[in-house]
Parts: sequence; structure tokens; C-alpha cells
Amino acid sequence: MGISKPTLYATFGDKAGLFREAVVVYTAVRAKEHIAALALPTAREVADAWLRLTGGVTRDPGAPSGCFTVQGALVGNATPIAYVTNFPQSVCEAR
Repeated sequence: MGISKPTLYATFGDKAGLFREAVVVYTAVRAKEHIAALALPTAREVADAWLRLTGGVTRDPGAPSGCFTVQGALVGNATPIAYVTNFPQSVCEAR
């Protein structure tokens, strides 16, 4: 890609900063409907929508398998894991 390590660190600060920005961009593209589902009137409707939407995303043949945020958190340090743990709140705050 032609991006040097110093440029990445100057832009994002560290790996956790890069991960946080990647989650925000990923969410803007892949999770709009999930975020909108949070406004449904009951917890049952929210859960139903999330499960149906997640099933659709994970079956998309044009997308990588698995969940980007979970996979990233599994290989990251405590900062990305904490960020993903607070995923809906942190995404909404970032918007």
C-alpha cells in the first residue's frame, strides 16, 4: 500500500487508535442497520433485529468471514477489547 509505519503512527497514534478508527469506518459501512435497530421500541425487537442482521452479514459471500470487531479484539490488547465491549456506545459517540 505504500504506507510507512511512521505515517500510520503519526495519523493514528498507535495500533489501538488505528483499530478504533477502523471500527468506526467498518461500522459506518456494515452496521448502519444494527445501530438503527437500537431505536426499536422493545428489547425483544432489538434482539430479534440484531440476530437477523448479524446472520445476514456473516453469510455475505463478498465479505470476509467472521466479525471484524471480535476478531480484532481477540488479537489486540486491553484497549481494543474495552472499545469493542462498549461497541454501540462508542460508535454512537464517534458519530
